[in-house]
Amino acid sequence: MINVFVLGIAYTPLALLSLILSVPSLVIQGRARNFPTIVLIACIAVLNLQNVANAFIWPGWGDNPWEGRIFCDIEIRLYAALPTAVAGADASLFRQLAAAVRTDRVDLVPTKGQRYRKWTFDLSLCVLFPIIVMSTQYFMSNGRFYVVVVIGCTPSIQSNWVAYFLQLGWALLSALIATVYCTIAVARVVRHRRQISGVLATSGMRTDRYIRLFTLGAVGLALSLPHPLLAAIGLWVTGSTGDAISWRKSHPPWWADMILRMSVDGVSEQLVTRGSQIVLGFIVFALFGLGREANLFYSTMVTRSVKTRLQGHNAQHDPLPPSLEGRPNATDHVRLGPDAGTGISGTRRMDNIETELWLADNDGDLGSARQHTRTAT
Repeated sequence: MINVFVLGIAYTPLALLSLILSVPSLVIQGRARNFPTIVLIACIAVLNLQNVANAFIWPGWGDNPWEGRIFCDIEIRLYAALPTAVAGADASLFRQLAAAVRTDRVDLVPTKGQRYRKWTFDLSLCVLFPIIVMSTQYFMSNGRFYVVVVIGCTPSIQSNWVAYFLQLGWALLSALIATVYCTIAVARVVRHRRQISGVLATSGMRTDRYIRLFTLGAVGLALSLPHPLLAAIGLWVTGSTGDAISWRKSHPPWWADMILRMSVDGVSEQLVTRGSQIVLGFIVFALFGLGREANLFYSTMVTRSVKTRLQGHNAQHDPLPPSLEGRPNATDHVRLGPDAGTGISGTRRMDNIETELWLADNDGDLGSARQHTRTAT
C-alpha cells in the first residue's frame, strides 16, 4: 500500500523542480528553432505544470472536497493528447537524426518539396494526432473523470478497440514510427562510426549535439512506447476486445456527475506515467541545461541583468541633462560658450570621456555650470 503522505511530500517538490528546470532548455531549443525538441520539451513542461497543480489541490494530507469540474475537464484532455505529441516529436526527431547521417544523398539546402514533406510529417505527428485524441476524448470516456489523491485529474477510457485506437493508437503509431527511424539512425551510425564526425559536419551538426538529441529521443521513446503497447496487450488478454460501444451506458443522463474519487493504489499505472514525466524533465535539463549553448545563455542573461541594473542605478543617481540625451555617438563634439565664472570654453572631444553638465538656471545659461567627467564604460 502506498503512503499518500510520503508520496505527496516527495511528488510535489520534484514535479515543481522538474518544471523549473525545463524552462531554460525550452528557451535554448526555441532559439535553435528545432521544432521536434521544442514540442517535446514544451509538452513535458505543461505535463509537469499540471502535476504540480494537482498535487497542490489534492495533497497527500487533508481532504479537499472540490471535485475539479471544468478544471479536470481541460486537464484530462491535455493528459490524453500531450503524450501522443511526445511520441510524435520522438518520431520527427529520429527522422532528422537518421537524415543527418545519410551519406548517399546530402542536401545542404533542402528543396521546397523536401521542406513541404518535412513540415507535413512534423505537423501531422506533433499536432494533428494530438488534436484527434483531444477531440475524441469525450466520446470515448467511460465517465467524466477520476480524482486521485496527489496525482489529481485522471481520464477514464472505455475498454474496447475503438476507444483504444482513438485514444492510444495514435501514440502507438507514432512510437512505432520513431522506433523505425531510430533503428535506421543506429544502423547508419554504426556503418560510418569511423568518420562519423565528418558525416555530421557535412550535415551541419556537432557530434555532442547529435548524441544529446539522440539520448533525448531514446528516453522519450522508452517512456512513450510501453503505455499504449501494454494497454493493447491488456485488452487482448482480458478479452475486452469485443465490448460493444454503447452511448447510453457510457454517457447516461447523470454523466456530468460521474466523478469518482480513487486512491493511488487503484491507478498505479497512472502514478508510473506521471513519475516518468517528472524524470523526463530532469533528463531534459541534464542534456540541454548544462551544455555549451546553456552556459552561453546563462552568461548572457546574467550580463544583461547586471548591465540593466547598473544602467538603472546610474540613471537614477546621475541623470544626464536633456541637452545631452540621445547623442549619436561618443565622437560628437560639445561646444560650450565662454563663461568667466567657470572657465569652460571651446570644444571638448568625447572619445573615452563622458561629460555631464548641470545647468544652474532655467534659462539655459552656463553661468554657474559644473563639469564632471568619468571614464566611459
